[in-house]
Amino acid sequence: MSARSETAIAESTRTVPGLPFRRQYLLAPVKLDALREWTTIIVGQDFYLHAHPDLAVCEAEAGNIRAVLAGFMIDPSRPEHTSQQVLRDVLDKARIGAEIPQAIFSITGRWALFLQEGQSLTAFHDACGLRPVFSFDGPGRHNFWCSSEPGLLAAFAQVKKDQVLLDEFEDAGGLEDREYWWPAPLSGFAEVNRLPPNHSLTIPTGEVRRYWPKAPLSAKTVEESAAKVAPMLTNEIQAAALRQPLAITLTAGLDTRVVLAASKAVVSSAWLHTWLLPSLSASSPEVVIPRRLLAPLGLELHVLRCNEKAEPAFAELYQSHAAFAHPYWRDIAAGLHRGFPEKRLSVKGNCSEVGRCFFYHEGYPQGEMTIERLAGFQHGWTRSLRILRALGEWFASAVEIEKLCGIRVLDLFYWEHRLGCWQANSQVEWDLAQETFCPFNNRNILAALLSVPEEARLRSAVHFAVIRELWPELLEEPINPKPLLRRVRHWIKKRAKRLFR
Repeated sequence: MSARSETAIAESTRTVPGLPFRRQYLLAPVKLDALREWTTIIVGQDFYLHAHPDLAVCEAEAGNIRAVLAGFMIDPSRPEHTSQQVLRDVLDKARIGAEIPQAIFSITGRWALFLQEGQSLTAFHDACGLRPVFSFDGPGRHNFWCSSEPGLLAAFAQVKKDQVLLDEFEDAGGLEDREYWWPAPLSGFAEVNRLPPNHSLTIPTGEVRRYWPKAPLSAKTVEESAAKVAPMLTNEIQAAALRQPLAITLTAGLDTRVVLAASKAVVSSAWLHTWLLPSLSASSPEVVIPRRLLAPLGLELHVLRCNEKAEPAFAELYQSHAAFAHPYWRDIAAGLHRGFPEKRLSVKGNCSEVGRCFFYHEGYPQGEMTIERLAGFQHGWTRSLRILRALGEWFASAVEIEKLCGIRVLDLFYWEHRLGCWQANSQVEWDLAQETFCPFNNRNILAALLSVPEEARLRSAVHFAVIRELWPELLEEPINPKPLLRRVRHWIKKRAKRLFR
């Protein structure tokens, strides 16, 4: 067994030339000689965790519990702790494995955790599943596999593509969406399942269990929620800055503005940047507003040109890095690869929209929510029986959670599928160019955002309150300003909807 000590979130910047699957891991029932360049750790009695050299790994023990971590953990209550110290604290809190869900409730980062207790092995991952866990139970005994990317399973466990799903999806026009995705547990491969957020996986039985939410959320005022969220975000970002230099993404939007407000103490040493996507220009608000925000501080905004075609060599490597690699994301990743500073951690505002009513900005849809109606939120889903069946299995539990805990089906759908699949897919593909940290990827923070009245969430009241508490001057610049004609159209559409109701 060879294990690399964990001293930073992504402390190794060595990349094996031409090797795909950067920052990925593979849990296999055998030690794979083909991955001898990777870190290898024995997990339990029957498995080997293979981790790409640029993926941080660590392990810890407490009593009869042993844990192996792929990725990085941050505890906002102990910002000075490394991932290994956070992992040890988690195990100290959980006297038995069944208490792990409570112990990881406030832990952020981007990680997959494999927990051994006696003969039992259980997998967990971060709140939004941004370090994915895919699993495959192969034929015969002792043939269970897990990975952060299903392409690894195709390469080493000989899994085959789910042709029924792919044909259905193509016939339905789903591939017309340049950022297409499928809901969990679908992976695009036959018998390969994605673990949804808020669920654990028992190995090797393959049993999936929901461990959160189990009880109603405690109602909070906007002020109470903001008072809880603000220091957690601040401590998380300071914790990340203690481990390695940061590269903070800044746009004209609200989510990155909150992250910037929480970064006030470390912003002077951060590399501040925005992405020039294909639909943007140098005069777009995504570039102009961040510059205006930083100018009084004497800080430079770096603009990453993500609007150009990938070079052939990079495109070839990208295609082998991830199954179903998206050409649109490939060209963005090429811009990141060209301009993003290698040793910095990318800090982004994703996951925040769990608390901002992503699927219903004008109010929750009236009438009964059904599987077909849910599928209608994504292009091509309503005509795929495989997708409808997968949604149906999840939908029944989501309806019960709404009744018991008060979390709307659409909010849980955004959290466990949109983030746990679509957002996770993009981060895995962009692992070729950068490691990513989303401070909002914390179950405690997201629960606090969901605990305020719906009317407050519709106007993002907690987000604005956090900025006012941490750095009110940042609100002097507008959030996502719209051209006059677009604003008028939006007002007319909004008024028409109200009149119709």
